[in-house]
Amino acid sequence: MHDLYHPGQNNAYQINSISKHALRYNDKSVLENFHLYESFKLLNNPKSNILCKLQKEENRIFRKRMIECILATDMTNHFKVLAILKSKVENIKKQTNESIITLIINQGENAILKFDIQQDILNFLIHTADISNPAKEFVICKQWASLCMEEFFRQGDLEKAESLPVSFLCDRGETVNIPKAQIGFIKGIVSPIINLLVDIIPELTYFQKNIDKNLEEWENY
Repeated sequence: MHDLYHPGQNNAYQINSISKHALRYNDKSVLENFHLYESFKLLNNPKSNILCKLQKEENRIFRKRMIECILATDMTNHFKVLAILKSKVENIKKQTNESIITLIINQGENAILKFDIQQDILNFLIHTADISNPAKEFVICKQWASLCMEEFFRQGDLEKAESLPVSFLCDRGETVNIPKAQIGFIKGIVSPIINLLVDIIPELTYFQKNIDKNLEEWENY
């Protein structure tokens, strides 16, 4: 469901160009709402409804979970998603050495509170997966970076052609240095969220090791 039918331009472009998506979703998490709309449209088709065996209540819960998850991938929510779970993890670490993920999942004095806490984890996990390419081996990380930057540059070309503000990292000219952009992305965005992921699930330490190696590769590029 995530990024289904992505048009290749980000939310800034949608809003600045007053696209049909921006008009439909009132400039709020434009593409994330678009992906959800298209996904649930597919699921409403009996020929492609993989949820047809679910009961009504199960279907309702699935829909609620997925809406929250996909909306959480909007980068404007990054620091909010990170802060919510980081606070919970830090509080638990002060109290016990037991499995953090189990304790977080089972927190909550009632079913509603527990549901919300579990949703925080789901939001965090899908957002982490979405921006995790710098946590992969460098050969993959480099290819992802190259493809993402080309997509950004194409958006920048389009913005220039349409006399729109050129979005951050989208100027194909000399103003964008890909290795420096990746270093900033890793240090400012990806590394803190992967560190928190490893706090919750220590078995994923190899992601931290990949990030350290990739950072060194980009610094020597």
